[in-house]
Amino acid sequence: MTFISRRFLAALLLSTVFIAPQSAQAIDFGPHKISGGITVQTEHHSNIGAAPSKSGSAVEDEDDIDEDDIEDALDELSDEELNEIIDGADLDGDGLDDAVDGSPSPKSRKDSDWRQAVTADLGHKYAFDKMFTWKSAFKAAANNVSRRQELNRINYAFNTGPSIKLLPQLKIEPSVSYASVYKESNHVTDVWIGSFGAEWSVMKQLALVARYSYQDRDMIDVDGTDAEVDSLKLQVAYKPTKTIQLKFGVSPAVEDASRNTKNKDKNGIEFGYQQKLPHEMSFGAKAKYSETEFDNLSRTDEDTQFVVGLEKKLDMGFFIGTELGYKARNSSVDTKSNHDKSIVLQSGWKF
Repeated sequence: MTFISRRFLAALLLSTVFIAPQSAQAIDFGPHKISGGITVQTEHHSNIGAAPSKSGSAVEDEDDIDEDDIEDALDELSDEELNEIIDGADLDGDGLDDAVDGSPSPKSRKDSDWRQAVTADLGHKYAFDKMFTWKSAFKAAANNVSRRQELNRINYAFNTGPSIKLLPQLKIEPSVSYASVYKESNHVTDVWIGSFGAEWSVMKQLALVARYSYQDRDMIDVDGTDAEVDSLKLQVAYKPTKTIQLKFGVSPAVEDASRNTKNKDKNGIEFGYQQKLPHEMSFGAKAKYSETEFDNLSRTDEDTQFVVGLEKKLDMGFFIGTELGYKARNSSVDTKSNHDKSIVLQSGWKF
């Protein structure tokens, strides 16, 4: 692990000692509300290069910081996908290394490996009145891979914007997000995101959510692939009981890249199931499927992901959890196909 990674991890861990209140509740004073936490987890992946940046997301907390834009920009991007837009060696996307001699590039290394991850979140809400609230959130995450340390990554992200209740059943949430990625102490990309979301509570148990996002990704390396991404999320959230929540969503996206061979259209669907169990336990399951068509190539990628997780709340805001995951890509370009099986053990603290 590099010096910057050690210093970053140490700072996150020490912050729990000096700023953590002895309570699981968010900090409220007047119109202000502060929430956050820190999570430390150990993961084993059968194919570490194909693993998403963020694992451990099967069980969701209704009070978690809203980081949809941040997650779309960074967390679901695997290291292989990030490398693909950083170096630009495979300019035509057909699996051939054009920068060398046009011969087929070797398949990506499929190494099983352990990864340690630390994530810290801090959120602030200021309620001007019952109809208008301003929300801000900061997130920092560091991944350290045991053997393949070229995959080490640090993410920073910030999100801010208002939440406005136009009607008792309708609220809108415009926001601006910024995210930055470092790999092995090298700054590789900056991402700016502007988004507009709306949520309509049809009834107490049923909500309809729509969110449009515009993403501007700037690669620091001149050989990298910059991109502008327009995406839409449409979601239905239903709570048939007080302890069960179901979510179903679709998410079309269009990416306009600085290299026309990277232009693509993506359509995805997602299903989520959350259930609160006795003894302060929660169970979660997610299933995702997406199809990506490259506009100027004869290439199609089909991505499938399944995740199940269990979490147990402890005293004073601490928790432990575990997760099993499977992620697969079936590509019309053989060298782009991959799959990863993972197990995650995590512990942390929330307030």
